[in-house]
Amino acid sequence: MIKKKHDWKKPPPPLKKMPHCSGSRCESGFHSFRTNICPTCGCSLVRLRLPKESSVSYSHNDKEYRFCCNGCLDIFKTNPEKYLQEISNLVVCLVCLKEKPLQWTNTLEHEGETYHSCRCPHCEEQFKKKPEYFIKRLAGVEA
Repeated sequence: MIKKKHDWKKPPPPLKKMPHCSGSRCESGFHSFRTNICPTCGCSLVRLRLPKESSVSYSHNDKEYRFCCNGCLDIFKTNPEKYLQEISNLVVCLVCLKEKPLQWTNTLEHEGETYHSCRCPHCEEQFKKKPEYFIKRLAGVEA
């Protein structure tokens, strides 16, 4: 596993194409997180312990989005593009599940895949101990 810190003078690396894309960046087919983020409030649905079947689903421009509640969906409907833009740079730390702007994270490599963690050394240490557990949890799969 290789830990890379962002060079703040350069833009972040391009996001990887995900053929099975189902996260909130599906409109482009690219995303750097593997969990749903409510487009309105920006909360990770995994952090909120909302499985896919318990979250609110809504299709916008032929893409499915997941929301933490009907209230967030109602707000989203008033200006979808605004809310999608606001979360376009968010990623989720795979250990603490905190939502962070991409530039506030470190990247972690595991088996050829790139993941993000907050800058906390504890989160990186925990990921190194049990990477498969945290990867599955981030995807909303019980590990």
